[in-house]
Amino acid sequence: AKWALPEENIKKLEELLQKFTPEDLVDKNKILFDKWPYHIICQANLKPAEQRKIAEEKRKSALEEIWKNQGQEGIIRLIKKAKLPHEIGDCLAISSFAEEIEDIIFQWLYSEDKKLNKVAQSFIYRKFSEDKSYLQIIYKKYKSEWDFSKWAKFCLALPCTKEIIDFVEKLSPKAEKIYWENLENFYSFEGSKEDAEMVIKKLLKYNRPIAALNAASQYLYTICEKSGLDANLLAEILYQVAIPSEGAKDEQIDVDGIEKIFDYLQKSSEIDTRCLVNLEWLYISYFWHNRHSIKTKPTTLIKEILNNPGLFVQLIKWAFKAEPPIDGEFSDLSSEQKERLAENAYFLLNMIDKLPGKSGEDIDFNKLMEWITYVREKCTHIGCLPFCDETIGKILSHSPIGKDGIWPHEAVREVIEEISSKEMERGIEIGIYNQRGVVSKSLGEGGKQERELAEKYNQFAEVLKFKYPRTAAMLKRIAQGYIQEGRIEDLWTKLSDFL
Repeated sequence: AKWALPEENIKKLEELLQKFTPEDLVDKNKILFDKWPYHIICQANLKPAEQRKIAEEKRKSALEEIWKNQGQEGIIRLIKKAKLPHEIGDCLAISSFAEEIEDIIFQWLYSEDKKLNKVAQSFIYRKFSEDKSYLQIIYKKYKSEWDFSKWAKFCLALPCTKEIIDFVEKLSPKAEKIYWENLENFYSFEGSKEDAEMVIKKLLKYNRPIAALNAASQYLYTICEKSGLDANLLAEILYQVAIPSEGAKDEQIDVDGIEKIFDYLQKSSEIDTRCLVNLEWLYISYFWHNRHSIKTKPTTLIKEILNNPGLFVQLIKWAFKAEPPIDGEFSDLSSEQKERLAENAYFLLNMIDKLPGKSGEDIDFNKLMEWITYVREKCTHIGCLPFCDETIGKILSHSPIGKDGIWPHEAVREVIEEISSKEMERGIEIGIYNQRGVVSKSLGEGGKQERELAEKYNQFAEVLKFKYPRTAAMLKRIAQGYIQEGRIEDLWTKLSDFL
């Protein structure tokens, strides 16, 4: 081919390669265990499985050569230097000298050297993958020699299956304890719904609630995608993660798993509503701080607030200080507890995105007004009316469009006109602004989007100005805010041309 290098150039490159290739076998072959197959086999036309097979043959040949010339010492030197020690263990398992080195590798199960330990685990895993009777073969061979601890460590290197779990259970309670306290590959477990729930219960039993949560999340995607899991068991996981018992293992949590479990529980008919309300309250901070990245919300709590205005009043009391202060209020709580209570109440109040009396795209004015009247009256008595009104305004900002195609809905307009609260109107304005979220723009766009929004709200205001004057004035302020923001965006665009 025309693009191919001349034969003379290729020969020179080969000479350079030969010149700089290390003489030591370990240094020469280390690269095979530093990089993944697609970096070793640079042939784009090959499928990943084919690349893996070719790379495996090269790795195995390298290990055979090192073993033949340098023995155990050479293999250990390679392990110490390699970036992917598990690949060494994997290839040692299919090497011609696997049986010769097996006893040595088993000793590495106890090694404090993480690389040697990783080699031992991957060796055992590959041997079992090649021959499912490997566990029984090793058991017959070492039955009288190994103690419960070594058997547990050996089983930890095997896939997590019902067969392995049953084997560990028959060994001894001590072996079972070591196994469940250290099991990491529960993600790969395959079995029935009942078996999956058994794994979760074992992890909870041995004080690993985070591992139980991670496992449950995985099983909801795999094993139990259709059949589901016991809702009360999932609730217990969330409780133990939120309020861990003493000595609970601190592990990396699958944050997405929390959302997956809540989503499942909120759709389940098995879980008690009160239980779900309590769980959502425990995880309010999670819902708040992840509100831009997750779809799940504390919907049960929000529904409870809309049906029980007294709960809204209680949250206002927790979130905002009464004016004047109420003597003895929260005197039984520490400063830290009061701060956390206020914070969580504030988070929840600002996550309410439904309106009392709303059904579909319509709102029952009487129900909405009854709810608002109740909470305003109660909050007046505790000196929190301004905070109450602003929070109500933020809720009203989630109003649907009215039957006439104008925002907000007619029922919300009536509330604005009847109550005439500046704080409530400010809450609506804040809510509208916050709902816009992150905005993406094309280069040099400036304030085009803001001007379009301003035009929309100005048009709404023009239609409503005679029948709903306060609402129209509020819409004008919203429009003016976008006009100002558009000017700032224009200015930034002009400045960026000079930077």
